[in-house]
Amino acid sequence: MKKTHEFEMTINGETIKWQEKSHAQIFRNFWTYFMEKDLQKTIHTIKLAGIRTSDKEYFVAKNGGKKKNIHVKDDLWVYTHMNPEAMERVYKKFISGWEKNHETMEIKTSNDESNQEFKLEVPIKNDENVSGDSLLLKNKGKRQFIQDEVLTTPEAIELLEISRARLSKMIKDGKITPAKKLGCVSLFWKGDVIEKKKELVKLRKQYRPFEN
Repeated sequence: MKKTHEFEMTINGETIKWQEKSHAQIFRNFWTYFMEKDLQKTIHTIKLAGIRTSDKEYFVAKNGGKKKNIHVKDDLWVYTHMNPEAMERVYKKFISGWEKNHETMEIKTSNDESNQEFKLEVPIKNDENVSGDSLLLKNKGKRQFIQDEVLTTPEAIELLEISRARLSKMIKDGKITPAKKLGCVSLFWKGDVIEKKKELVKLRKQYRPFEN
């Protein structure tokens, strides 16, 4: 009988168990679970935890062998060329980031669409060696962080210089993902919108040079 491998984790009180023929399949199960649970939170936790990623679909070894990476979104892929011990380290780093480095905050949006209340997950690190969004949050305070780093739908439209209909289509096509969405109201991470703006500028220069 072929040997099977087991993996067990507890997330927010929920225990998940897998029994597979390979460590690689468990690794894929792991990422599928979190991406289906909350894709945007998964992406932010990957960045905060320092999980190794690639912008390519395959890892190519020196001998020409290929190993497919795990697709997260757009050109973001989780690196898969690692041994079981390295996978275990990835599990621990990511789960720690998922459970401890986020807290839920209630904020109110004030725009011409609605004044509905949102709960927005903001990345927070509890250690002293913080960086990026975590450092911003510690230095500025939660409310200031939201004001500086989160955009409403009208603000995102203005920054991207597109129509509301175009933004809606981009969301539907998965080209941009709101940090939080409630009904017709969406909130966006400013950094995500700025990156998308760079992509749009590049495309306009390539296909509509006469507008420059």
